Amino acid sequence: MHEGHPNPFSPYNTMRYRIVLICVKCLLGAFVLLPLRLIVIAFALAICYLFAKVGLGKDKHESFRRPPTGWRNVVAVRGISFVVWLTMFFCGFHSLKVKGPPPASADEAPVYVAAPRSNFLTVLIPFLLRASPIYNQRVKETPIIGTISQAMRAIFYKGNHYSSDMVVEMNSRAKEEGWLPILLFPEEVYTNGGTLIHFPTELFQMLKPVQPVMIAFSSSTKSNTVKQKMTFCLALRILCSFRHNLTIKYLEVIYPDLARETGREFTHRVRSTLAKSLGLYTSGHSKEDIQLIAYARDLGLPSMTGVVEFMALRKEYDSLTLEMAEKELVRFCQIDRRSKGYITLVDLAYYLKESTSQVSSLFNSYRLDASGKLTFQNFLEGNLMQTNGPMLSPIEEGANGKRERPTNMLIQRHSVSLGNGFPN
Repeated sequence: MHEGHPNPFSPYNTMRYRIVLICVKCLLGAFVLLPLRLIVIAFALAICYLFAKVGLGKDKHESFRRPPTGWRNVVAVRGISFVVWLTMFFCGFHSLKVKGPPPASADEAPVYVAAPRSNFLTVLIPFLLRASPIYNQRVKETPIIGTISQAMRAIFYKGNHYSSDMVVEMNSRAKEEGWLPILLFPEEVYTNGGTLIHFPTELFQMLKPVQPVMIAFSSSTKSNTVKQKMTFCLALRILCSFRHNLTIKYLEVIYPDLARETGREFTHRVRSTLAKSLGLYTSGHSKEDIQLIAYARDLGLPSMTGVVEFMALRKEYDSLTLEMAEKELVRFCQIDRRSKGYITLVDLAYYLKESTSQVSSLFNSYRLDASGKLTFQNFLEGNLMQTNGPMLSPIEEGANGKRERPTNMLIQRHSVSLGNGFPN
């Protein structure tokens, strides 16, 4: 991980005195605000469902496949958007501002690219902006909510992450008039909003103009990205607190240079524009880091052990796959006998059944952190370097400018024990 770049998956830290204050507010709000707001949400869902039924008509499956034209759909889209705005106001978002230039039409910019995806409330942003959301297939099958989503012409994907079918549908709508703009959160997973993580290139391969949209929630709605069970606690905290802030800012439309720009370069330009406007760094983290976090937790390691900036490593070592990283994480767990999230010289010596003096050369051939410990990210990177032939040093640089490590007899001797799981 680059020094100075915050970890986008670490839980949002709150000072102790603020925790006490938050608890007091929630207790007071639980008796007054919470019941009223739950009634408002239930009433809003009922009204939105009625608007959705008006827009979809009798044959909702057939209507869902067509652009939302005609008075019925206009009433449905505008009505649902207004109800969501009003509901968020009653739920504490008294300062809900929209800034920037006027939003582009769907013909000019068929895709809105929004970031960061800092909490579960981002699922409501498409309704506020009158855009088509992108949801998991499970949402479509949910009563009431599925019908409302279809009225907004949502795009649904199968599995846990964006799929190729979803990209095909996006491309198809971009070529046809009458559709709502598509609101895309390219980060795919929730973060704490500290950095902008990897944007998948395939989402921008169509090379169509996009309008970036900045999303800024107040700190009271920060998400705990590691413990998904905390989503319920966050929702409770939002409903019990009196006031929150949300600022949505449109940026100027970004047009691709079809003559000189590839999909990868266009993706990088879109992310850089958003990061600059938000005042954030960009990092090589991705959805694979979230999967490694979950796997590390299953292995009994601290959750943050799995954060490796996967796409940054993948860019340097194109042979890296998630399966390889998971195998190395299992091996790392075997060496880290106390499940601390790091390896010491003593841990490595105990694992290899050698003295510390015998394995010190091997241990020091990896890049260590400031305290002299071996993290999983450096362990994985060191093993990736070992597969690329003779190396110089983890701190020195080779002729090509990339970090390299030494080859010695001790490394060769223990290569089987360390079990490099990568192809030669």
